[in-house]
Amino acid sequence: MARIFLSHASPDKPTVRRIAEALRVAGHEPWLDEQEILVGDSIPGAIERGLQSTDYVIVCLSRAALASGWVNSELHGSVMKQFSSKMTRVLPVRLEEVTPPSIIAHVLYVDLYPDEETFRRGIDRLMRSIDGHAARAVTRP
Repeated sequence: MARIFLSHASPDKPTVRRIAEALRVAGHEPWLDEQEILVGDSIPGAIERGLQSTDYVIVCLSRAALASGWVNSELHGSVMKQFSSKMTRVLPVRLEEVTPPSIIAHVLYVDLYPDEETFRRGIDRLMRSIDGHAARAVTRP
């Protein structure tokens, strides 16, 4: 079971909820802000704790996400953690036609648009990738 942080913009919440549900069904533990941040919590503190305790960060890319200060901060922090610790892997997911930011332009992404069939195929590929990365981590010395 992988712990997976879902970085996204608020307007993308309906699609992100579907991704979280697919992760749960596959036996993973998604970190979704609306389920993890309690009233009275420090939002930046809760996000930092969530990012520190995850194996993967799924970055949901959309026009709204690319304009979001929160998503950019989460992305940059996750990429820096990946480079320094090799423990957290960033998994880009495009929710619409956007160019990934330069910091992850070299990373393969999966599309979950424009239709339901593409969404299902993209979720399947995402799950296979998570399982594949986990298997590689186990076999490394």
